[in-house]
Amino acid sequence: MAEAEFTIRPRGRHWWPAVGFPVLVSAVLVPWAAHDHGGGAAPVVLGAVWAPSAVLLACLARSRVTLTADAIVVRRLLGRARRVPRSELRVAVTVAVRYLPGAAPVFDLAFLGARGKRLLRLRQVSYAAGDLRELARRSGVRPVRLGVRDIPEVVARYPGLLSLPERRPGVSAAVVLAATVAVVVLAVVLPAGL
Repeated sequence: MAEAEFTIRPRGRHWWPAVGFPVLVSAVLVPWAAHDHGGGAAPVVLGAVWAPSAVLLACLARSRVTLTADAIVVRRLLGRARRVPRSELRVAVTVAVRYLPGAAPVFDLAFLGARGKRLLRLRQVSYAAGDLRELARRSGVRPVRLGVRDIPEVVARYPGLLSLPERRPGVSAAVVLAATVAVVVLAVVLPAGL
């Protein structure tokens, strides 16, 4: 593999909740568990709070995007690194997608290949917008800056850029609501039938 030219890592603001939330919850719930439950619940509380945070911290420590001389390499917590050859990249699209009216837009960077096929998409949710802009600039492919756009505008210009749940947020919300109702109904009905 060629020597790394540029690497970005997840935004620093993700580290604070991964550590701060479990510390805060532990400070409140462990004394309560020790006092009210004789200390037996304290390890359960600690495990329930710190296990997800440990996974998130491991993910943040391992995750990165590296631009090399011949590819963009994306590493996540699990699985092999994803490698997108630079020779396949045609366009670097930057857009701030407004998912709901009045909501703050979310900055995205998408690398497209031949015929507008999405090869890689990186989001401000994970990476700093400035890092994504710099990655787009250094990639050497043609930049397309769309600015702030609503979902229909993005879909009209680049149909494959957004996932199906993003293109149809109302349908996605209805599916989540139906699944939640089904789980609650099953949780109430199954124990009553036993």
